[in-house]
Amino acid sequence: MKFTSIACAAVLAAASIGAAQAAPLVTNGDFNTGTGIGLLGTKATAPGWSSDNEGTAFNFLVDQNADTTGFQSNSGTIQLYGPGTGYFNGFRDSSNGNRFFGSDADYLPAKLYQTITGLQVNQHYTLSFEWAGAQFVRQGPSEGVANASQWHVTVGNGGNNVLDVRTTMHDNPNGKGFGGWFDVSYDFIAQSTSATLTFLAEGKNLNGPSFALLDNVVITTAVPEPSTYALLLAGLGAVGFIARRRKAD
Repeated sequence: MKFTSIACAAVLAAASIGAAQAAPLVTNGDFNTGTGIGLLGTKATAPGWSSDNEGTAFNFLVDQNADTTGFQSNSGTIQLYGPGTGYFNGFRDSSNGNRFFGSDADYLPAKLYQTITGLQVNQHYTLSFEWAGAQFVRQGPSEGVANASQWHVTVGNGGNNVLDVRTTMHDNPNGKGFGGWFDVSYDFIAQSTSATLTFLAEGKNLNGPSFALLDNVVITTAVPEPSTYALLLAGLGAVGFIARRRKAD
C-alpha cells in the first residue's frame, strides 16, 4: 500500500505539471482578439490589456501593413519605415501574423499591462515574447536619424517585483531601420497568486522616432525542479516493484 501511494503521488504530480503548462495565464497574448488597427483606446481594442493614458498615449495595435496602409492615430495615419515606404530594411510581420502591439519609445510612451491570475506561490514560471525595434516615418529634422528601442518588463505587485528586466537595446545607427523579431524569455518565482505584467517601451534618444513592437506574450510553468523528477522516478520504480512482486506471487 505504501508503494502504491508513492506511485499515485508521482503520477498525479506529472499530470498536474502538464495541466499547469497548458493553462493560458496571459489573456490575448497574441493581440489578435479585438478590433481595429491604430491607437489603443480610440482606434483599436485589445481585450485583456490596459494602458496608462489610454486613448492619448502612443500605444497602437498594428499589423503587417504598418509600412503601407499604416495605422491610425487621433490626428491621422502613421507608417513605419519598410518596403511599403521605399526602404528595404527587412520589415516583416511577427511569427503568427495578424495584429501585434507597438509603442513609441520616445513620444508619449505609456505602460501596457494586465493582471495575471492563477499563479501558485513559490512556483517557477517563464515569461516569453517576441519583440522588434522599428521606426516611424516622419518628415523634418528627425527623419531617418539614429535611434534605439527596448522593452522594460516587470511582473509584481505594488512595486514589489519578482521580475524586472530590460531587453537588449535594439540600435538603428543609420535610422529607418528594422532589426527583425527576437524571441526572449525570462524566469521568475511567483510570490502571490496574482501579479501585474507590465511592458514599457524605452528609447535611447529623444530626437529619433524609435518604436518597439511586441507579440506572442506567454507565461508557462517553468521546467520542473529535479526533486519533482526524482518523485516521478521513485513512483515509477515503485510501480515496477509492485508488478514484479505480483508476478512472483
